[in-house]
Amino acid sequence: MSSKSSNLTFEEKRVQADTGLKELFCIGRILRPHGRSGALFISLEEPDRLKHVPRSIFIEKDDAYFLFKVIRLTPHKKGALLILEDFTREQAEIVRGCRIYVEEEERLPLECDEFFIRDLMGMAVYWKKGYLGRVRDILVFHYTEMLEVETQMCRQALLIPFRKTFVHRIDLEERIIEVNFPDNWLEIYR
Repeated sequence: MSSKSSNLTFEEKRVQADTGLKELFCIGRILRPHGRSGALFISLEEPDRLKHVPRSIFIEKDDAYFLFKVIRLTPHKKGALLILEDFTREQAEIVRGCRIYVEEEERLPLECDEFFIRDLMGMAVYWKKGYLGRVRDILVFHYTEMLEVETQMCRQALLIPFRKTFVHRIDLEERIIEVNFPDNWLEIYR
């Protein structure tokens, strides 16, 4: 099959943003084709994803999304093998390096103390002395995450460990995070 006919198949799978495309969540990246049949070797951002195989996935290519039905998702070495319906080796070459997404209803269920990073972005952060600022980013350092909080109180953003010791309460509905740390903690930022 030529690249031209593979691209045509891709156009048939294109999903238009104005046709009800819901919010998408990245679950991994296509690393390379695997074998001759069109299987994909992928890395997963969610290791538990193998327990909850999505019915379909979206592949992002050149700022467009293409919808494919999932036939199988199985562990393989330090990643996983993804087999899509009617997917060829030529198409697998075209999507090398592309991100893979699922719709919101296909997101993995969270434990009671777990949150999606995108849900925390922009949340207001308070501590016992009042408003601190808003979450600008979540940074990952070795085995801990840090809330990067943009604030007017300091010249630079605050880094708050995303641990129960420091994060007292998270209210997703009210979009508030309450933190707790020693009174003199802000002095290191001034």
